[in-house]
Amino acid sequence: MITPELSLSEYTSFFKNINPWKGNDPILKELDESNSRLLEAVWHYGPRNISLLSRTSGIPRSTLTYRLNRLTRIGLKIIPSIHLPTLGLKEAFFSMSFKHDMLLKLYRILMKLPIATIRIMLTSRVNIEVGVYVNDVTETSINSFVDHLRETGIIVDYKHEIISDDILTTVVSHTYYDYQSQSYTYKWAEWIREVIEAPDLPKLMYKEVSKELLDSVDLKILELLLTNPTIDYVDMEKSIGLNYQTLRYHYIKHIENRGVIAGWTPLLIPVDLNTSYMKVLRVKFSGSSEANKFINSMFCTPLVIRVAQTSRENEYIFDIVIPRGEELGFTWFLEKLTNMGFIDSSSLSLSIPETSIYAPPPLCTAEELKKNVERTLSSIDLKHSLSTS
Repeated sequence: MITPELSLSEYTSFFKNINPWKGNDPILKELDESNSRLLEAVWHYGPRNISLLSRTSGIPRSTLTYRLNRLTRIGLKIIPSIHLPTLGLKEAFFSMSFKHDMLLKLYRILMKLPIATIRIMLTSRVNIEVGVYVNDVTETSINSFVDHLRETGIIVDYKHEIISDDILTTVVSHTYYDYQSQSYTYKWAEWIREVIEAPDLPKLMYKEVSKELLDSVDLKILELLLTNPTIDYVDMEKSIGLNYQTLRYHYIKHIENRGVIAGWTPLLIPVDLNTSYMKVLRVKFSGSSEANKFINSMFCTPLVIRVAQTSRENEYIFDIVIPRGEELGFTWFLEKLTNMGFIDSSSLSLSIPETSIYAPPPLCTAEELKKNVERTLSSIDLKHSLSTS
């Protein structure tokens, strides 16, 4: 069965409808100095403790509550960025090349999986990159499914690797905000100095505290925080059915003390995507010390919006945003770090923001994830996908 090709408007409207950043501009207009300080404090401490946010940001409690409510009312979402190892998870990460007229079909198929991230890449040819949340049990099933995509002719070939941890770092920092131009500044020379002076022990990426995985109560708490990051223990008690003290114990003892949450991410790109490039930077650092210095100093800048640690030693993937006019500054910055011996090698590719989706991890037990993956894979009819647009 031959299906008619989609028109340009149909093609672009599909991605515009799923574009995770379409509400970015109204929120950007609200980023004055106070809101920048507020969201920077939220990253470190979460949106629930108003007293602590007020002390660290210097904003009075009543004003802070108003500002936070206004930001969420116009569309800002705040989610906890969770370290994957604490959930017993990792990402199976694939870069796929596909046959002519298969891009939209493949994208739709992959969206049915428990994705961590998916995007269309503009390299020497158009590729799709997708990260799928897996554990030791479901990894084989996902790999077999991707092999089947190749056998059926939906993809031509693919590259596969494992991501051990993945943190979305759309941190809004008042340090780099120019209040006169109402835009973020890229301080390349200053950032070189900050990389050199940064601590060389892991600050953002996961450092194992306990080998114990979270229990069912912990997972339910995290699930509630994903949907409502400001929920208090009283409302948690109504949803979960356990008393206040028990829930507070689980949060402090299991979630906070084990370092489960890397930070509280405002889902906001802190620069105008209409005048910027979203790129993927893959870096092989010369050592763990150099990697930690770079990550510790750069994750809170407007340049870096995601940090992913691959299974290869000292190799990381960074999603970055570069405004037009800053390309030479970035090239100098990267070359300077390479010449200083921080970076062994690096590569850069362009992604399309409207297709770049980041999804939180599934908050379920290993057995539940296995059943969910099996159910999803059995429901995907590749023959039907090939015969429909």
